[in-house]
Amino acid sequence: MDLRRRIDSMGDAALGWAGAALLGCGAILASLEDPAWGALAALLGCLGGLACGVGAGRAFARRALSPAGPTRETPPAPTVHAPVPAAETGSLDMDALAAALAGTPEPVVALAGLVRDVRLRQGSADGVFGGGTAPLPCTLELFLAAELEDADIFSLGDAPVRARVAPRTGCLRLSFAEPPTDPAAPLRLRRVETAFNRTLFCDRRLGCSPAGGTDACYRFSASVEASVAAQAPWRRDGDVTGASGEWDVRRAVSEGLEEFQLPYRLDARWRVNTGAGVVGFSLAAQPADAMARHVWVEGLGRVVKATGTMRRRAAAELACREALLLAFHVFDRCDGVGRVWVRVDRGPSCVLSAQMTRASVADLDPTALGDPVEAMRLAGGSVSWNGDGLDPVAPGFSLDDEALCPRWRTEEPEGSDRALPEQARQALGSPTLAGLSRDAAARRRALAERIAAGLGGSCESSVSFLMGALDGIDDPEVREAVRGLVDVLLEGTVDGCDPMALAVGVTRVDAVRDAMARAAAHIHGGDGAAALSEVQEALARTEAWVPEGARCFSNYVERSLYNRLEGADGAQAPLVPASRLAAHLLTSSLLAATGDGDGATAHAFAARDLDPFDPSAHLALVARYEALGDIPMAISSCCDLLERAYDPTGAAVAYYRLAFLSWQEGDLELADACYRRSIALNTPCALIASLELSALEAQEGVAPVPEGEQGRVLASRGVPDAPTEAVRSAVREAARAAVEAGVFPVARELATAAALLDGDEVLLGLRESLEQPHGD
Repeated sequence: MDLRRRIDSMGDAALGWAGAALLGCGAILASLEDPAWGALAALLGCLGGLACGVGAGRAFARRALSPAGPTRETPPAPTVHAPVPAAETGSLDMDALAAALAGTPEPVVALAGLVRDVRLRQGSADGVFGGGTAPLPCTLELFLAAELEDADIFSLGDAPVRARVAPRTGCLRLSFAEPPTDPAAPLRLRRVETAFNRTLFCDRRLGCSPAGGTDACYRFSASVEASVAAQAPWRRDGDVTGASGEWDVRRAVSEGLEEFQLPYRLDARWRVNTGAGVVGFSLAAQPADAMARHVWVEGLGRVVKATGTMRRRAAAELACREALLLAFHVFDRCDGVGRVWVRVDRGPSCVLSAQMTRASVADLDPTALGDPVEAMRLAGGSVSWNGDGLDPVAPGFSLDDEALCPRWRTEEPEGSDRALPEQARQALGSPTLAGLSRDAAARRRALAERIAAGLGGSCESSVSFLMGALDGIDDPEVREAVRGLVDVLLEGTVDGCDPMALAVGVTRVDAVRDAMARAAAHIHGGDGAAALSEVQEALARTEAWVPEGARCFSNYVERSLYNRLEGADGAQAPLVPASRLAAHLLTSSLLAATGDGDGATAHAFAARDLDPFDPSAHLALVARYEALGDIPMAISSCCDLLERAYDPTGAAVAYYRLAFLSWQEGDLELADACYRRSIALNTPCALIASLELSALEAQEGVAPVPEGEQGRVLASRGVPDAPTEAVRSAVREAARAAVEAGVFPVARELATAAALLDGDEVLLGLRESLEQPHGD
């Protein structure tokens, strides 16, 4: 039996063990440091590495492409005397392979193994190993192997890489799990990603074995790059889809960025100002080294190795096509936009800048651009090709320009009393921006700037200003601190001090926060009693400063939901610092450790009252009731959290806790359904929930609750189906209203919450288009 047939007859695991043995022998010979053995050691090392790689790659490919279900390694076939039939040609499903790569912890290692396997099987076809029974590589496999080799996949080694499949395009997305030490590694990984996606597009159009062999794949890849701009329909008659408001335009743009079928990933930052009718993009230029190493040249009718100049020209043309694609897409989808600005940056330099209008692109045909650099110039763009690359040009604009980012949109609620538009008031539950404030500490930071502006000059003027400011300060702790500052000013002991430092000193007072810091030090030193004393004393000392109905919130999502769902007085709720909620939770835990269950429960209640949407407060109350043995009340507290849960993680933890409590109560059907709901939400809680579900089924013999029956089981026990539709609707409506009203600090958090609730990457892209207060 020849070498090729011996390899084919070996199972994947056996091939891996053989490779390891060869590597071990090579290492032993190399350790002898005898030149006579050096060549043999090197040969054994190469053969061992090849065997390991082929074994891993072949096993991975089988898992990726075989039907679902358990597989077994085929035992060696008995020796027969009939002639070995000719090997069949293999096949490759790139979409299935992409999904499999997304499920493996080492996608690059798996791809490298596939390349080795393809080359080994190709060697059989070329007579290097003689005949064999393994399928010969199909055209698509040969193209993928060549593309990955051009991408220098083996140089990435076993660097930790994550893979995912873009939900709207099915393209593979690769990223490092941790920052690589090699500065060239990100570009290599991007080339691997591009190589895979080029092959993916070929598979979808041409199949595994197109007529014309790999030349057909290279030719099709060239046509894909040439038709990038044609993906956006361009109707010159003005028949556009009608997006005009801030939310609709941003969603339309984000949808395009998620849906464009591009072999090279499009890195874009963007801004929108529908008031001025403009959308702005900033793109990162594809490096010339990221472009394909082998390309189809129509004039020659064959594949050639791309020169440096060819790759630089390809990168320049791609930048022009991407810029025009964005303009065509926005003008087609958004009738409220009359200008599209695009700049392409290569490092610190701008190499393309265009401020396009509908009129400037009216005569361009996306399906027949001709020379894309010249088409970019015709559209009003500034781009300079010097025959060997793009020269820097004047940027023309910045994404931070006032025309794209009016400053008022980044005002934080804590520092503004701006009235909200009528249409936003109902969705956000407040007539003013201030009604969306999170806690008193955030409002105090904004107050510091206003106080600092009035300090300075003479002592008399500063005192007069502070006394006048007292009338507008409704925070008791700050009022007392301001009076203290007035006293020291009158004593004349702070002359020459920085006004801002003085303002910060009086507005950021927080006795509870300071006590928490001291308590943390006591806990670190092992003195829980001292920590408890510190926090209890601070809470008691400041209790008189807490107004009735006081609240604090961890984020703007919780504040918006409170305004919408907890009553009409939401916008007028007085605020306290979030440190107070944290102090109640810490006190609850410390009291529970001492055996004071009633005291611990009271503080957990106080925390939940301060923020009815905080998961930690609800879970603390669940734990306190469970410790007291009051399982029905613990279950009720879980249901309260499920009623208010606004993100998958909070709902998953609540279902997980409810499952265990139901198990304790003997309601095994509900326990099973809750465990399964927790797992289905796909959060970090899923692992422990899966383990406990297995234990439940093993110990109790519970029949699994089918997915279609879980809702019925929950409803029959009064358990909310979380996140509830009321919460989902409130978050969606508030997110849209905040964007339309130009309340971007609030809108960013609400858009994130809406994206997580709906699993919508388009909303995550929309969120990134919202500028932040101090730039991003």
